[in-house]
Amino acid sequence: MRTRRYCFERPQTASMNTTPHIGRGIKGRSRFASNVLRGAAAGSSARSESAITPYAVPSATQNECTSEEPLDEESRDCDAVGYPKHASLATMKIQNLFDLSGKVAVVTGSTKGIGRAIAEAFAHHGAKVVISGRDSKTCDETAQSIQASGGTATGIACDISDADAQANLIQTTTDRFGPVDILVANAAINLHAGSLLDTTAENFNATIETNLTGVMQLAQWVIPGMQAAGAGSIILISSVGGLQGNSLLGPYSISKAGVIQLARNIAAEFGKDGIRANAIVPGLVKTDFASPLWQNAEMAQERIDKTPLRRLGEPEDLAGAAVYLASRAGAWTTAQTIVVDGGAVMMGR
Repeated sequence: MRTRRYCFERPQTASMNTTPHIGRGIKGRSRFASNVLRGAAAGSSARSESAITPYAVPSATQNECTSEEPLDEESRDCDAVGYPKHASLATMKIQNLFDLSGKVAVVTGSTKGIGRAIAEAFAHHGAKVVISGRDSKTCDETAQSIQASGGTATGIACDISDADAQANLIQTTTDRFGPVDILVANAAINLHAGSLLDTTAENFNATIETNLTGVMQLAQWVIPGMQAAGAGSIILISSVGGLQGNSLLGPYSISKAGVIQLARNIAAEFGKDGIRANAIVPGLVKTDFASPLWQNAEMAQERIDKTPLRRLGEPEDLAGAAVYLASRAGAWTTAQTIVVDGGAVMMGR
């Protein structure tokens, strides 16, 4: 018998010690998927807080009704992430739309810039955040900074072009926090600025390997766990270079165009499993990565003059879009390319 429930607070479950083993390569991912699915069937998915298994609301959940009639598929009141199916904004607490309490989020390239701003925003909204970058010391320092502000975070170093490092990232995340609910693929490289005629095959391939292949493989690691949970959000950070032709950043722009299509393909294939995938497209943001562009006063001013909001972006400007896509607020948003650039692309600039 299922009790009809109005669950504004997400359900809590006891901690589980069982975590799926992750092997290496495609066979490793298959073993990972099998273990996760077996664990879900046995009720042993690792969670320390807030299970997201659809409708699995324990009896101790807050805001229960007294009705005890059995619920069929159509009459259940709570959706897969624990919110009332038919609640209006007048009856649902608005802040709950953006609540990430108990969610496990991996953010690559999150020791600085856009990635760090997103990680800090996730932690502020209650997520358990994994800080990831190439340098373990910097990862730990960033995580400690979030902890000092009252958030929950841990640092795990990872070079996303390295399949073994990816496996370690997801396995260690699962061991420490539980399966991944949210993946933000932000880490990227740019090895060439100039004419396509001067681009070497080595630089081109390395850029694609990190910015596109690495992102695809990382998605492969997290999707089985999201399938088992029945929900998940994958957020890929692209660039305005992926929307427009670029005469200076060819390999980088090509890789970022691929990221946009990758988000669409993930959304198309795995939407039936409750997995959403979207791309965020930043304009010119004042980060270390983009410093050659915005630290050139003449180039920066030209871009500002062509931007409707008349300023360059700050890393924090991207955080809100990521929180939206990760949370209940974006529950019906998938396969989208969200441009956050002050309006420049809209103006054809």
